[in-house]
Amino acid sequence: MSVLPLVLVVLGCDAEPSPKPAGGDLVVSAAVAANEFGVGMVFPVSPPAGDAPAPGQDCRGAYEWARGRGALLEDTAHLRVTLRASRYAQVDGRAMVIRLVDRSAEFPGFAGRFSCPTGRYPDRGDPDVYEVQLPDDGSEVDVTSADFGGPLAAVGLDAGEERSFLVNVGVPKNGPTTRFEFVFRADVNGVERTYVLRDGDRPFMLMANHGGAGFSPDQYYWCPGSSKGLVHHSGDDDPLDAERPPAPPC
Repeated sequence: MSVLPLVLVVLGCDAEPSPKPAGGDLVVSAAVAANEFGVGMVFPVSPPAGDAPAPGQDCRGAYEWARGRGALLEDTAHLRVTLRASRYAQVDGRAMVIRLVDRSAEFPGFAGRFSCPTGRYPDRGDPDVYEVQLPDDGSEVDVTSADFGGPLAAVGLDAGEERSFLVNVGVPKNGPTTRFEFVFRADVNGVERTYVLRDGDRPFMLMANHGGAGFSPDQYYWCPGSSKGLVHHSGDDDPLDAERPPAPPC
């Protein structure tokens, strides 16, 4: 499974550099699950003519290309969170939190929508799939209760072993554009750890769906594994009257 690189910040590490702190036995990462479920994004400014992802890019590469041009995830962010042990790690999960960095209630407008589809969708009945809706106010959102159950309540991971789960983060239609971080708290081999996960060098960013707003942005499609390149339809061809953009030509 391909995932996007994430910056990992660990709070509360042991002060002494030796012996190796128990929390170092576990690496926690999070990434937009672009190659699993595709991405739907919004361009604040249309990319220049001829600008496109490099040939052969998958949805992960297409996401990085669009993100580098200021595009924001729209409506939902599918985050794949992965725990990987460097040596045996007993993990007792305590909490998962969405920390809201900031939000803007003002509709920013946009010049175009970008889509890289995979044709796959999360199984919302899977116990390893968590759902959270971002509120209009507050500073944190609990993904689970403090004593959450499921496979992460208490798990032992051998060296090199991984365990992952999916967190679907949504924002209400016409809601604020939000920047957020994902926080995972756990006891790792008896040491309390807090892992703060971001989208590379910045927080995750999620914009609400503003369908039916009475304007017609351009539509851009990237079909992974296809030779079509970046497919562009002008806004006049795809009026923004529905909840989501038209089906991509992949």
